[in-house]
Amino acid sequence: MSVVDNTSETRPQRGLLIIEVLPGGSAEVAGLHPHDLITRYGEFEVIDKASFFSARDHYEQANASVAEIVLWRGPTRIVAKVPPGRIGIKCT
Repeated sequence: MSVVDNTSETRPQRGLLIIEVLPGGSAEVAGLHPHDLITRYGEFEVIDKASFFSARDHYEQANASVAEIVLWRGPTRIVAKVPPGRIGIKCT
């Protein structure tokens, strides 16, 4: 996981809000936390559940070995890498 301190960007209003990180999942391994806001999955913008699942399915069907996600923890932009597929989160 990489923390990107970029003060020119502000936390987006839309994305996928993580409610719970399931133990043992790749989200936990990647360092994701409850209340993180996922805004990008690979090259796809994430604005809601549908866009997240669409991007996830794209990477899974492409047999990609890893997907880079962008998330926000408060005002901090973070980049993490996860394997495509279910990552072990509950979300809104």
